[in-house]
Amino acid sequence: MFRKKLNELANWKVKPSRKPLVLNGARQVGKSWLVQKFGESYFTGKVITINFEKRRDLHIIFKSNFDVNRILLELEFALGVKIDLVNDLLFFDEI
Repeated sequence: MFRKKLNELANWKVKPSRKPLVLNGARQVGKSWLVQKFGESYFTGKVITINFEKRRDLHIIFKSNFDVNRILLELEFALGVKIDLVNDLLFFDEI
């Protein structure tokens, strides 16, 4: 099962016009672990995880508008990390 899901994520990554990926399912079945493992295995940069249960203050970034450049700049400022759109995996957990 793990290998099958990891392969599905790898196939998503190579799509030239991929959209954001949403994983849903029951709690405590390994979704977050799978995404972390995927990021470590298939991205050359960092896996940047934002857990919205732990960082409730970051919700405000998404309230005004959905300008991607603004969102990325505010996330970089709030997290104190540079986000590389080519090499990093940005993972929103517990949305």
